[in-house]
Amino acid sequence: IGLALPRHATAKQQGSTAAQQAGIARLTDRLSLTAAGGTNVLAYASPEGLVLVDSGDPARTASVMAAVRQVWTPAASGPQSVTLFNTHWHTENTGANETLRQGGATIVAHENTRLWMATPTWLPDEDRYRQPRPKDAHPTTTFYVDGSMNAGNERIDYGYLIEAHTSGDIYIFFRDSNVIAVGDVASPVQDPELDYLTGAWIGGRVDAMDRLLALS
Repeated sequence: IGLALPRHATAKQQGSTAAQQAGIARLTDRLSLTAAGGTNVLAYASPEGLVLVDSGDPARTASVMAAVRQVWTPAASGPQSVTLFNTHWHTENTGANETLRQGGATIVAHENTRLWMATPTWLPDEDRYRQPRPKDAHPTTTFYVDGSMNAGNERIDYGYLIEAHTSGDIYIFFRDSNVIAVGDVASPVQDPELDYLTGAWIGGRVDAMDRLLALS
C-alpha cells in the first residue's frame, strides 16, 4: 500500500509518513519502536540526545541506523549524547553496539552481560564455542541492581531481572511515556527461550514476571 502526501503536508507530517514507511511505530511524540534490526529497538529522541534500547542483529545494522535517522537528527550545536541499553548479551539484540560505540555512544548493561560478551559461550546445537565479541561491542557502563537517568523530560529507571532469559537481563522503564522494555524476557508470540547455559531458569522467569507486573 502506498501513501500519498497532500502537497500542503508539513515537514512533521512528512517525517511521520517516512517513519511509517520505514516500519517505525510512534509510541509517543519522542518514543518510537522499530523492528528494522530483526528484533525490537526502542528510540527516545530529545533535544539533549538519543536513548536506544537494544541495537538489532549485526547483519541489519544499516537498517537500524537508517530507522534511527528517521526519528532523530543531532542538533547542529550544543551537547548531544547517545545512550544505548542492552537488555541482555545475545548477538541478535546487540549487533550495532560497535557502530554506536565508535560513534561515541555510552552502552549500559548489567555486569553479567559484559562478562558473557567477553567469554566464549557453548553452542550445543553447533557443537562449538561462540567466540567473544570485539571490545568495541562491550558495554561501557555496567551495574548490578538498578539505576536511573533523565533524558530531556523523561525519567528512565532500569533494573536487574535475575536469571529470567539469561543471567544478565534488565528492564528499562520510560516512566513518563509509560513504556517498559524487557528484551526477550517476555513475548506475546511464543514462549521465550530459557538460555540455561548462561544462567536462566524457570524460577528466574517467574520472579521477573512478578516484578514486571508490580512495576506495571
